Amino acid sequence: KSVTDSPMISAAPLRIIDVNSVSHNVVVENIIMLSVSSHTLTIHCDDVDLATRQFNIDSVLAQLPSYFIRVHRKYIVNRHRIDNYDRTLGFIHIDGETIPIGRTYKTEFEKRYNLT
Repeated sequence: KSVTDSPMISAAPLRIIDVNSVSHNVVVENIIMLSVSSHTLTIHCDDVDLATRQFNIDSVLAQLPSYFIRVHRKYIVNRHRIDNYDRTLGFIHIDGETIPIGRTYKTEFEKRYNLT
């Protein structure tokens, strides 16, 4: 399954230009999570990770469907792709990664993840 090909597209593809100036249409449903480091946003998809400086984390979140949740100043996750949530330690596990839940985002995350 390619990041640009999907038989069922329910959300408009996210058009990005990566750090190598290559244009991509990313199928939103294929996005696992997004992370930011050193002013570079990385979009982690099923089969590829794409790095871009085109967006900051707030501007890309505004373009994503409501099932994407900001959980930390450095992370946005696809709610449908969360494997589990450790409420005691404040971490989620998604696609083999451990992502911290920031104090600022914990209440909103739990509300949107249907825990409250």
